[in-house]
Amino acid sequence: MAGGQKGRVGGALLHGHAQHGRSREYRCWLKMRQRCKQNPAYRDRGIVVCEEWQQSFPAFLAHIGPAPSLKHTIDRWPNPEGNYEPGNVRWATMLEQRHNRRRDARVGKPPWTGKRREGFRRGGSHAA
Repeated sequence: MAGGQKGRVGGALLHGHAQHGRSREYRCWLKMRQRCKQNPAYRDRGIVVCEEWQQSFPAFLAHIGPAPSLKHTIDRWPNPEGNYEPGNVRWATMLEQRHNRRRDARVGKPPWTGKRREGFRRGGSHAA
């Protein structure tokens, strides 16, 4: 291929993340797209991947950057009901994602406050 490019234009190999078992970022991108198309919990609520990211892994990666660690996955934040789009996606740990769940969204009360939540965070009993 001219210019020393790695692979097919429009194919995953152009950016190099799909080679040898795929990078963590590439797998997260594939799973994000799959969730929105196949999972009724996402599809039925109209949650989608923005058109640019749907079509382009390099565009997605340019916006979000590499995962900070193996413990980080994609999270829709600050709006867990919003789409996968610039300004509403971050790398987050499982603890951060648990705080961003729909059932934790309480009017006027951050989901990480309260004795029960703090007991779990400290690793103690939830019956505080």
